Amino acid sequence: MKFKVKKIQTKLLLSYGLLLLVICAIFSILYLVSRNTIQNAAIESSRYTAEVKGEKLNTEIDYLLTVRDQIYNNSSVNKYVNAMISSSDSWSSHYFYSKLNTAMYDLTQILIQDSKDSEVMLYSPGQGLMYYSWTSLNSLSVSNDSTAEGIGKNIAALYENVPSADMSYERIGKSYNPSHPDELYLYFYQAHRNPYSGENNYYIILGVPVKSMRQYFIPADQNEDIIIYTASDNTMLYSNFEQAQEFLAQSDDALSCPEQHIFYDGISYIKLCTPIASTGWMQIQLIPLQSILGDLNYWSCLITLALAGLAVVLAVVCMYLNRNIFYPIKQLDRDIQLVKQGKTDLLSSPVETGDEIGRLSVEFYDMIQQLHLLQQQMLLKEKQKRNLEMEALQAQINPHFMYNTIGSIKMLLRLNKPELAASSLSALVDILKHTISRSDETISLEEEIHILKSYIYIQQRRYSDFQFEIALPDELKEYHMMRFIIQPFIENSLLHGYEEIDSHTKISVSFEADWEKQWLMVSIQDNGCGISPERLREIMTQKQNHRGLNGIGVKNIIDRIRLNYGEPYSVKFDSVMKQGTTVRLTLPLLKGGDSAK
Repeated sequence: MKFKVKKIQTKLLLSYGLLLLVICAIFSILYLVSRNTIQNAAIESSRYTAEVKGEKLNTEIDYLLTVRDQIYNNSSVNKYVNAMISSSDSWSSHYFYSKLNTAMYDLTQILIQDSKDSEVMLYSPGQGLMYYSWTSLNSLSVSNDSTAEGIGKNIAALYENVPSADMSYERIGKSYNPSHPDELYLYFYQAHRNPYSGENNYYIILGVPVKSMRQYFIPADQNEDIIIYTASDNTMLYSNFEQAQEFLAQSDDALSCPEQHIFYDGISYIKLCTPIASTGWMQIQLIPLQSILGDLNYWSCLITLALAGLAVVLAVVCMYLNRNIFYPIKQLDRDIQLVKQGKTDLLSSPVETGDEIGRLSVEFYDMIQQLHLLQQQMLLKEKQKRNLEMEALQAQINPHFMYNTIGSIKMLLRLNKPELAASSLSALVDILKHTISRSDETISLEEEIHILKSYIYIQQRRYSDFQFEIALPDELKEYHMMRFIIQPFIENSLLHGYEEIDSHTKISVSFEADWEKQWLMVSIQDNGCGISPERLREIMTQKQNHRGLNGIGVKNIIDRIRLNYGEPYSVKFDSVMKQGTTVRLTLPLLKGGDSAK
């Protein structure tokens, strides 16, 4: 079904609403595109920074692992270590210890000369700490019990489940060097397995200060959080995220490495994973969405406020247009519809603007006022003409009626019924008096009933003693109605409503009031043969009745009611063949002195 909008106001409001929706849709699309672009750019930037730092960290770690591998594969070191382990006397053990330290010193001084704070240690569960790099050859001592004990505990914990595995581990812990025991170090543990026995006979431990590696751990953006952990056993090595342990414990997919959005502790993050190849480590970056989209959200809020302001401006514009354009047009359209319905008594234009709409309204209402004036003049002339006709009709007595009435009186005198003749003559005098001498426009209901009774009395003498009833409540007797309103309908019943008038003929007239609506309702009912629709239309179009008392026809009565009272006052016929006819008159409830419309 095609939807049509007929009002200009609705069309303009829909246009403004559609415009606002289009603007909001464009803004939403731009926001989503910008958000996605900024987010992807931030992710790529963070990933690139992490990869660059990862490459540099790889270089550093590769160098340290090269040192470890050099020690692992050095034949002199392995020879002296095995000799110390297999030695049974203290002198031999001390000799090989001295040789081992000399070999290790020469080797480590060359390999880690650029990292003086680095630590290199050799540890054997049976021999204890066999070498440590933080002392000179001149002060070598096999006894370093506290350091050896700490290393032994850590190694035992690391290799508890795989005591014979040739494996490496990375851990961050406090320094083994007694000179700075509280400084954090990143330690690399490598087990050396004896190819003959298959057991781990000693361990190589390399350590670098965490502070020297911090430049590779700290994220480029201070809002980012990173977690570095070992991919082999998922042990966290470093994090600037205070809740890292809780995050790893609570998030089932914390260590899964596809790029994803996560929500933790009320904050949305983008999680990125960057592998550090040489160590098998994995770096997790947690980038808060707020830090990425902060500026965009700020501008989005500003644009949202601007859109809200635009909506307010459009609302103000709509109110202005409604008051100065739509309302006058609506009033004009409403009054045009009223004029089409025949109502011309309109108030003058409420529009006081000097624009085209104001001038159009003024011209329209001037035209309507002139039209109303002409219409009232025409109605007045028509009313005057109708009143003159009514006065002329009321002033004349139909000769046939006079002839028949006088004939009836003459017959009564011949039948020696002087009383009936006198009564008939008195009734005729009453009718003539009210017909000829009265000039009042309205008459009280009591007087109207008196004339009707005189008329009925004469008709009963003429036709037969038919039945006639009148019901007039006492409270309505002083109310008024136009003269000769009811008589033509009774006359119409006698002339057209019966095939034969006899004692069974019954005509009744009743009056009642609708006090709420101030209506006087008159009902004229007969029990005649009814009137066919064709004959009823003929009667209602006859202005004069040439056979009646004074020639006033039903059409004349209907016109008088319409001209004097207007809507909703009317005359309605209800006729059923062989049952009778009922005429219902709806008139205004007038007191003495009240005038018609």
